Amino acid sequence: MNRDQQIKKIYLRNITMKKTAIALLLSTFAATSFAQGFSGELLISKTDFDQDGFSDSATMLGLRGSYEFSETISGELSYTSGEMDDTKIDFSTLTLGAKFSHAVSDVASINARLGFGSWEAEGNGGSVDGTDLYYGIGGQYSFNEKAYAGLEYIMMDADDTDVSALTLSIGYKF
Repeated sequence: MNRDQQIKKIYLRNITMKKTAIALLLSTFAATSFAQGFSGELLISKTDFDQDGFSDSATMLGLRGSYEFSETISGELSYTSGEMDDTKIDFSTLTLGAKFSHAVSDVASINARLGFGSWEAEGNGGSVDGTDLYYGIGGQYSFNEKAYAGLEYIMMDADDTDVSALTLSIGYKF
């Protein structure tokens, strides 16, 4: 190998090392910028059920876990359950969806939620279940870097029954 070939080989090796270093630096930046982490929430909601002359409501309790992919997008999994006030039918939901957030200040944000909810209603000797789309809007207030509270309004059409919930959440980021 002559001198020119050796210089070219060293030059190409240096370029490859620089590209590798830049790629590692960028991937580290991306991991710290976008992998925000997990959070957990306690939920309490006033849920209304309306269907052709039938109307009932329930106070439902639940838990929600989420993973924040970025400052604006989170994936969520939640479970809520409660008993309808008048008919004493048990209603529960398991949801999987996304939350899209927009900061309006350092401590407050507005958000939209979209996903699928698997639900079940049991009582009076029978049960019915299904999976339907849910959507909603809300807001969140951060007390500090870890603790926050939220208020949201969620809607779902569960087998021709309009289900709407006004939910208060208390959460903690891990």
